[in-house]
Amino acid sequence: MDLFVDSKSYRHFHWNTGGRFTLDLTAQAPVRRIAIGRDDAAITFHGLRGQVSIASTRGLPADPRPSDTPRGTALPFETTAEILSKKLLYRMAHDQDIVSHDLYDLAYAQKRDPASLHTALAEVRPSELRDIDHVFQDHSAAGATLTPLIAPSDPQLEKNAPAIIHQLIRDELHQRPPAGPERGPTVQPSH
Repeated sequence: MDLFVDSKSYRHFHWNTGGRFTLDLTAQAPVRRIAIGRDDAAITFHGLRGQVSIASTRGLPADPRPSDTPRGTALPFETTAEILSKKLLYRMAHDQDIVSHDLYDLAYAQKRDPASLHTALAEVRPSELRDIDHVFQDHSAAGATLTPLIAPSDPQLEKNAPAIIHQLIRDELHQRPPAGPERGPTVQPSH
């Protein structure tokens, strides 16, 4: 489960509740690992696959959220583009992790909602695309396997998703301008 919060909320969590949060978690369930950092936190539990992660986000993407809320809460739904952006930026680029359900979701979006995928990809910087490409290469070189999904709606797409998304990342890298010097203020020479 991924929880994304704005930077100000995460800073409050990090500075004011880190220790108490850790104690609360360990009292509720057998915790295997807790990592609370400046920009994110990750918790894994004994006997459960996956993890809970909390990450501060930059405003991604410039895609308005719907006004619907789940069961009357003040927690708005995320758009498809926002969800896809976070898969690319936080799990794949930042955490350097490839997860089968992320690949399937991205491949499914390419097939069924390409506009949302395009919006998500626009948020990924060239350096982050290179990081994702390296993760794919490392994953392949290590002969790593992905955990199969339980009853995917399109089993063939699940099988092909890693190759589809890796090619998508490479295509996106080739479409972006090559890396150049950092841009900064232009200084006029004085005479």
